[in-house]
Amino acid sequence: TGAILGIIALPLLWWQVQLESAAAVIPGLLIIIIWFWNLAVVGHILRHALSVHYPIGVMIALLYAYVSFSIIRVFFIATN
Repeated sequence: TGAILGIIALPLLWWQVQLESAAAVIPGLLIIIIWFWNLAVVGHILRHALSVHYPIGVMIALLYAYVSFSIIRVFFIATN
C-alpha cells in the first residue's frame, strides 16, 4: 500500500517542485491528505495484523512514521 500511495503522490511532488513556493499550496495539501490516508491504511492493516482496535493501530502507524522520519533525518538531511 505504501508503494501504491507513493506512486499516487509522485505527480503531486513533481507539481509542487514545478510551482513557486507561494503557489504550491494545493499540491502540498493533497500530499498531506495522502499522508493521512496512508496512516489510516497502515493503521487498518496493523489493526488486523495485531488484533487490536483501530485507534491503537493508527497510533502504532504514527509511531512507525515518526521513527521512520527520524531515521531519514539522521542519515540523509544535513544539519549545520
